[in-house]
Amino acid sequence: MTTAGSEDVSLDEVLAIFRRHWRLMVQLGLAAAVAAGTYALVRPRTWRATASFMPQVDRPELSGLVGLAAQFGVQVPQANPANSPVFYMQLLQSREILQSAVASTYEVADADSMRKASLIDLFEVRGKTPELRTALAVEALQKRIGVMISRETGVVKLSVDSRSPTLSRDVAAKLIALVQDFNRERRAGQARAEREFAAARLTDAERELRAAEDAVRAFQSRNRDFRGSPFLQLDMERLQREVTRRQMVYNGLSQSFEQARLEEVRNTPVIAMVELPELPARPRPRGALLSALVAFLTVVTVLFAWYFVREVVRPRWRQRLMAIPETASRR
Repeated sequence: MTTAGSEDVSLDEVLAIFRRHWRLMVQLGLAAAVAAGTYALVRPRTWRATASFMPQVDRPELSGLVGLAAQFGVQVPQANPANSPVFYMQLLQSREILQSAVASTYEVADADSMRKASLIDLFEVRGKTPELRTALAVEALQKRIGVMISRETGVVKLSVDSRSPTLSRDVAAKLIALVQDFNRERRAGQARAEREFAAARLTDAERELRAAEDAVRAFQSRNRDFRGSPFLQLDMERLQREVTRRQMVYNGLSQSFEQARLEEVRNTPVIAMVELPELPARPRPRGALLSALVAFLTVVTVLFAWYFVREVVRPRWRQRLMAIPETASRR
C-alpha cells in the first residue's frame, strides 16, 4: 500500500489506526445505523404498480425497387426509430407526457371518503405560480417512475411508486394511455400529411394520364392507317408506352391515397400490452436492515479514511516538504 508520497504503508500501521479508534468508529457507525433504520421504519410505506408492453413495428409495403432487391436476397432496412423500445422509454420520461399525467385527475381514498385531485395536489407541491407547481410535480413524478428495457425481448417495463396502491395503478395506466394517444395522434398526423400529398399528386397524375390518352386519340384521328408505316407505328407505340406509364403512376397514387385514408382513421394500438397495471398486493419492503448496514459501513469507512489521512498521509507530506529546503541548502 502506498501514499501520495510514494512511500510504503505497512499493514501494522493500518491495524494500529483501527486499534486506536475502533471504539469511536463502531459507536458512530451504530448510531448512524440506528438512525437510518429508524427512518426507514417510520417513513410512509410505498406501493409499486408495474406494466409492460412491446412496441409493434409497422412494416410498410415494399416499393418496386425495394421489392426487387428483396427478391435477389438484398435486405433493405425499413425500421422506424420511432417504433424502437428506446423511443418509448424516452417518451415515458418526456416532459410532455409527464405534464399531462400530473394534470390529470385521480381518485384516492381519503379517510372515509374518496378524493379526486391531480398529482399537483396529491404530491402537495408548493409554488408561487401554477407553472412552478406543475414543474415541481413533474420532478416529483420523475422520481417515482422507473422505465427499463429487456435486451432479450425488447419489452418496455414501467413501474410507478406512491403511497397509495390505487394511485400507483392509476398513474401507470394513465401513462400507458398517454403513450397510446401520442401514437394515434402521430400516426393520424402522418397519414393526414400523406393523404394530402397523395390527393394533390393524384390530381396531377390524372391530368397527365388524360393528356397522354388524348395524344393517342389525336394521333389515331390523324393517322387511321398508321400500321402501314413503320415510323408511324413506332410513334404509336411510344404514345402507348406513355399512357401505360401514366396509368401505373395513377394506380400507385390511388392505392397510396386510399391507404392513407384508412391509416388516418385507424384506431388500433401501436403497442402490445404484455402486463396490464394491476393493484399492488403488498407494499414495498422498507429495507430497514439494508439501510442500517449501508449507514454503518459508510460511517466506519469515512472515519477510517479521515484518521488514515490525518495520522499517516499528512505527517509524511510534512516530512517531505521539510526535507526539500535542506536538500536545496546542501546543493
